[in-house]
Amino acid sequence: MIPLVEHYCIKQSTDNIEHVLKTCNISRYTCKQCDIKTLKPFHKRGQCTYRRCDCKKNVRQTCPENEACGVIYDQIKAIHAFNDPNWLNTDSTMWSTCPWEQMKCYIATPGYKETKTICDADITALVQISSNNREINALIGTSSGYLDEIRKTRNEIYHSSLMTVSNDELKDIVFHAEICLKEVSTKFSDCRQEIDHQLSVLKRISIEKFSVTKQHESDAIDDAKIGIKDSLLALKSE
Repeated sequence: MIPLVEHYCIKQSTDNIEHVLKTCNISRYTCKQCDIKTLKPFHKRGQCTYRRCDCKKNVRQTCPENEACGVIYDQIKAIHAFNDPNWLNTDSTMWSTCPWEQMKCYIATPGYKETKTICDADITALVQISSNNREINALIGTSSGYLDEIRKTRNEIYHSSLMTVSNDELKDIVFHAEICLKEVSTKFSDCRQEIDHQLSVLKRISIEKFSVTKQHESDAIDDAKIGIKDSLLALKSE
């Protein structure tokens, strides 16, 4: 999933910045000072159609670069499937230089603000981005439900005391992953080589017997810690 999300991460950031240059009539977008907590959106309050929006708050600051960061705010919000980005995960002072800071707004679970690159994202973050980002969600299509099933199974495994997977559960995980990968492969040829590799890995997993090493156990424990941390953050935000 990382190559797919990374592609759209760079693409959407580039598109957003190009839109900023045209809309704000500026030659460069370099702002590094706007704080999302006080940033004023570009659209006017009287024209807002969103149920929840920061334009409805009275004390907001306009971006000094001819409202450039406000335009980025509007773009991120418009691409969100529910027009409800999670601003807690982003550092808006880096919107002009780091595409990942814009993409993190589509992660519903809090706790990802300190992640520096997409490689720091776990399966929960990638699935939520794929579900909440309109462009990626449209690409995955009807298979997005299978992604959510993978996420749910992963959470159930890492939150259990035994952290085991039955043969039937493993088959379901492989089945759901294969459907998602094949769906993306038909619409996104740039990832086809990587997808073919992942499909071959899934095939081996489904037919081969393998032993669990100490490294496997260590990696699983580390991932479990991340899963527990995500769950605690999610509960605090509710």
